[in-house]
Amino acid sequence: MTVVCLAPLLDELNFLVKHLTERGYVDERIQIGQLIAHRFAALNLMVAPGSHRKTQFGVQKQYLLDRI
Repeated sequence: MTVVCLAPLLDELNFLVKHLTERGYVDERIQIGQLIAHRFAALNLMVAPGSHRKTQFGVQKQYLLDRI
C-alpha cells in the first residue's frame, strides 16, 4: 500500500523531496492531471502538493486519490 503525503505549501514539499533524495531515495516525478507528484518506490510513498486553504486542500486530495 502506498502512503500519500500532501504538503500544504510548495516549500514543505520541496524540503521533504530534497531531504529524501539526499538520503539516497530515488524519486519518480509523475503528473496526475495538473498535479506533479513525487513517488518514492522504496518507501511506498507519494508526496504531492496540497494547499494551505482547507477547501482547496480537500479538492486536491480527492482529485489525487481518485486517480491513483
